Amino acid sequence: MKSYKGIILKLIMVMVISTTTLVLSAQPGEPPPPPNHGSSGNEAQGGRAPLASGLFILLGLGGAYGGYKGYKYYQKRKKEINE
Repeated sequence: MKSYKGIILKLIMVMVISTTTLVLSAQPGEPPPPPNHGSSGNEAQGGRAPLASGLFILLGLGGAYGGYKGYKYYQKRKKEINE
């Protein structure tokens, strides 16, 4: 009887979570944009943000940090082997 309580409780939780996600995904979308909202198509006011340069900066900084950590690890291992 004790194992059935756990199974029933898990089943009820799955049903509650799935029902909640179905209800939340059935909400209406955004309202239509105002008539003079952009120059072409459905774009936001203010144009587009350049993503390429920021992405390259983040990749470069991540690579530099990874190289720094790798070099420090290499120096530590080299020191341990020599001792």
